[in-house]
This record gives sequence, C-alpha cells and structure tokens, in this order.
Amino acid sequence: MKVRMWLRYLMLPLPKIDTALPRTGNIYEIGCGKGIIASYVALSSQERQVTGIDTDQKKIKLSWRKDVALRGLISLPVKL
Repeated sequence: MKVRMWLRYLMLPLPKIDTALPRTGNIYEIGCGKGIIASYVALSSQERQVTGIDTDQKKIKLSWRKDVALRGLISLPVKL
C-alpha cells in the first residue's frame, strides 16, 4: 500500500464518520476516490451495503475496495 494512502487514512476522522452513519442499510459514497472511507465503514458493520461512486477510473483501480474485495472480506460494487 502506498505511503500517501496510509497517511490519508491516519488523518481522516474515520471513527467519527463511522458513528455518524447508520449501522444497517445502504450507504453511498459519492466521489469516493480510492475508497478509504467506503472500505472503513463497510468493514465496521456487516449489515451495511456500501457503494463507492467515482468518475476517476485511475483512483478506482488503486482503491482499497479492490484489495478488500480480492481478499474476500466484503463486496463493494464500484460505479463509474
């Protein structure tokens, strides 16, 4: 994983974002970029369906969503 992505992960208030969202249901992150927030909130509750939406295919290819999905932890559909 790239250092830049880890730094962004460390700087984001992910626990605060997570607690502000419902524990169940559909969550859409529009402009998800590399999917740091989408991945975090999806992993924190198995009862969430998280969809990341972005127009930048380069960011989608570099996203954590792909890495997480490949490991079989969760399935995050990607919308372009």
